[in-house]
Amino acid sequence: MTLAQQVQDILTENPAILPAEIANQLNASELDVIQAMPADMVTLIDASHYLDVLRDIKTWGELTLVIDVDGSIFEGSFRIPDC
Repeated sequence: MTLAQQVQDILTENPAILPAEIANQLNASELDVIQAMPADMVTLIDASHYLDVLRDIKTWGELTLVIDVDGSIFEGSFRIPDC
């Protein structure tokens, strides 16, 4: 069974599962899991667009950032400042 099929099976059972949790279950890297996720769930872009994305994000208004570290969840809302 391919990694993409394994990821799809896990997502079918638990659509709210995080990529890091899937990676742990499958003993794979989080990047490999994200690359194996269905195309309607992920958009990967080349790193050469990094500055363009940062410039665009500044126009989005207030953002909410959620970070999950070892089961601890941190959440904050903010605007990206002009620099």
